[in-house]
This record gives sequence, C-alpha cells and structure tokens, in this order.
Amino acid sequence: MSTDTATIDERLARASNTSDLTVTPDRQGDGFMLIAAAKTPRVVGRHLIALHGEWDGCAKPRRMMEHDITALRKTLPAGVPPLVLAPKHLDAWAENELKRRQRQAEGIANGWYEQERMTSVARLKSLERVKVGLLDVLGAKVENPGPKVLGVLAWWLDTICPKCGGTGQLAVAGNGRQASRPCPSRHRGGCDATGQRPLPHGHDGRIIERAILECIGRARQHIGAYRRALHENMR
Repeated sequence: MSTDTATIDERLARASNTSDLTVTPDRQGDGFMLIAAAKTPRVVGRHLIALHGEWDGCAKPRRMMEHDITALRKTLPAGVPPLVLAPKHLDAWAENELKRRQRQAEGIANGWYEQERMTSVARLKSLERVKVGLLDVLGAKVENPGPKVLGVLAWWLDTICPKCGGTGQLAVAGNGRQASRPCPSRHRGGCDATGQRPLPHGHDGRIIERAILECIGRARQHIGAYRRALHENMR
C-alpha cells in the first residue's frame, strides 16, 4: 500500500468521526475528504474503506497466550492408560497423553478466538452494505457467495495469523535462552511461517479478494481526483 492511498484511507476514517468539517481554499481538512468520498461513484469501495476504519477502531478479542492455553489444558480430563499397557511404556503413554490434551486445549482456544472475532466483525455497521455491494459486483462469478464473501471480508480485515501474531515464528524455551521455530502448517492451525492467515475458500476466495481490491483501488482514485479538483476550484 502506497503512502498516498494509506493517507486517503486514514483521513477518510478520521473524517467520519470528526466534528470539524470546515472547508476553506487554503486548508484541505476532513470536510474535503467527506465531500470527495460522497461524490465518488464507486460506492462499494468507499464502504470497504469505511469498514476497515471501523474494524481498526473497534474492540477485539485477545488471543489466548501460551500460559492461557496451558491453564486450559490442566482443566481438561486426563485419559486413563490401558490396563494391558506394559510398565515400560507408561512414560511414553503419559507424554503422548500430555500432547493430546495440549492439542485439545489449542483447538478450544482457537475456536473461541475465531468465534469472538467473527462476532466483532458482525457488529460493524458498514458490513451489510459492503456485503450486498460485493454480491452485486460478483454476480454469478462465485457459487453460493454469501458465506464466502463474509469469510473473505473477515480475513481481509484481520490477515494476521493468530497463532504466531504475524511473526511467522513461535517462541520456544530452551537452555535458558529464547529460541523460535517456524509457525506450523495450516492444517495444524498455523500459517506456514508466512505470518498471515490463509485466504479462505480457495479459488472463489481469490475472486472475492480481487473484487475487494479493485473496488478499493477505484474508490481511492476517485476520492483523490475529486479532492484535488475541489481544492483547485476553490482557489
């Protein structure tokens, strides 16, 4: 994202929450941004920019940390070793049982976080307008598009991998030093060390993502062009 387009998004988000809408020839204030946004014909892109501004400013769930998951694991019921298990295999069984409960705790934590994240997304006031607009843009390009559009929008708003926090690495303790290992693959709840959530819904997800980026790109162009024209006309 270029500095110019990032500035447009940031200023439009700020303008939507300001009380100073003064418009003068020598000052391109927030009023300029709202006027330019209102004049742009790319309504879906304008709502997408507003939606991301709402997401940036809303309350979000806190991802469970390792100590939270460890505490959760300790509350899970432990398995009972088979009666036919030889004593020499008890240590290996106990280790595998610990790993099983750890995976179970991670699954519960991830499920809770994703549910809370989607609840936060559903509360955004521009979400329904964006969803309806994207469905119109997509037409018949995607089969059963409703849930897929919602899933890709949630991904677009928050692409950071929840397991590694966007670093691509997981901290591990060893020999008194802080070491790290790559974030695991997608099927293990990670990101393959990319730092980003995988785009959902495969090929259809890529079609929806492309539609989102195209709508935003056109909206930015129109907002920027109209803002410059408005400023010139007021001189």
